[in-house]
Amino acid sequence: MNEVAFSHALGQRLRLVREGLGMGQGELASACGVSDARYQEIEAGSYLPSIDELIAISDALDIDVSFFCEDILKPEIPGLMALLQRLLRAPARLLSLVEHLIEVMEEPDGEPHTEPQDTVSSE
Repeated sequence: MNEVAFSHALGQRLRLVREGLGMGQGELASACGVSDARYQEIEAGSYLPSIDELIAISDALDIDVSFFCEDILKPEIPGLMALLQRLLRAPARLLSLVEHLIEVMEEPDGEPHTEPQDTVSSE
């Protein structure tokens, strides 16, 4: 699943939970410390929240943060869900380092950065 599809699925799940609890968008935005506009973008699927924002939202809703990821992310890499669970429990400093590493590894076109292959020239 790509980032856009994940953002939309996450937003739909978030809206269902919020509405099920009888909360308005502004009420939840205030409870989790994000602006109304940012929360609307998250719920619309046009903005993927940071891990810190997702944790704040799950805390405000009093649900486990894994609720937003389970059944949405289908691990394509063995151990991916276990790694995500470890990241969700990691200190904020580590999370910001991981986010920075991901940004550094991505090319401007959004594709992963790949190291050039060593080639052996035949002379």
